[in-house]
Amino acid sequence: ACKGALQLRDVSFAYPDTGGAPVLRSFSLDAPPGSIVALVGASGAGKSTVARLIERFYDPTAGALTVDGEKLTALDPAWWRKQVALVAQEPVLFAASVKENIAYGVAAATDDDQEDISVHAWRSVSSGSSRPSAGAPRAPARDQA
Repeated sequence: ACKGALQLRDVSFAYPDTGGAPVLRSFSLDAPPGSIVALVGASGAGKSTVARLIERFYDPTAGALTVDGEKLTALDPAWWRKQVALVAQEPVLFAASVKENIAYGVAAATDDDQEDISVHAWRSVSSGSSRPSAGAPRAPARDQA
């Protein structure tokens, strides 16, 4: 079972198409299980790169990313991506209803789940809250065995 202790240790990275120009140099981060981490910085500082590395769209050129002490490179990327959640600065919505957007993101969500999530999101936005509350409804995880 994944507890979720995420560590980045002395991570360096260069995108393959940039001729080896480093984007990150010796970056370290500890994220204990259940924590919420926000990456804040100037444009080009590497925030999106860190997210892509955590999601295993790329592997570091140096250093290591581990979860619960195990290197992410040893884990199945599809399984790992089901374990993490990323809220981007500018969310992407498809030209569809809110319900259809939720269904795209969480295929196992029932109509009732989608309704609950939509109502909670509306209440959060209309109350001025940009943080999900502890009572926020959660859609079931996809089962893709």
